[in-house]
Amino acid sequence: MAAKTPKVYTFKEKTVTKIAPAITGGTISKHRLYGRKKQYIVTTRPTGATAPDATTILAEGVIMFKDHPEQEEIKNDESIDVYVYCNRENDSDSEFGKLVVWL
Repeated sequence: MAAKTPKVYTFKEKTVTKIAPAITGGTISKHRLYGRKKQYIVTTRPTGATAPDATTILAEGVIMFKDHPEQEEIKNDESIDVYVYCNRENDSDSEFGKLVVWL
């Protein structure tokens, strides 16, 4: 079994970022130091489909880290692209969001 490689993503507020292209499984974790109080919203698309914009991801996305406060597991039978939106709820907070993705 091949080892999973982590990649850290930094999110500007209120933007959509593709964090996992063409995957069937992986794990998304909160960064141990940064962006821990941000709200992250996730949605998926079949690999190669058009990416969602911010309005779309807010309407159809799911708030992450509700069932498990530190990580989310991704599993799918078909290859998907995973998109995340970082919602900065406090405008006085200047810290960017950060997630660690293990693929």
